[in-house]
Amino acid sequence: MDDFKGINEEKGKLSGNVVLMNVANSLKQACREGGLIARFGGEFLVFLKNITDIIVKANQALLQQLPGK
Repeated sequence: MDDFKGINEEKGKLSGNVVLMNVANSLKQACREGGLIARFGGEFLVFLKNITDIIVKANQALLQQLPGK
């Protein structure tokens, strides 16, 4: 969401809140179970749709590095 501050300034904070709620609802719908949405720094969001799959793959890679594997 580029220039969110501009939305607040032009349309008012109530409109800005509505925009944020709509974006949050859209992200929730796109994020299946096991997904992650997080704020990253002041202006950025991170959206990991398949965080569970990423964790499983990382664990498998680590297990392959254990002695005897």
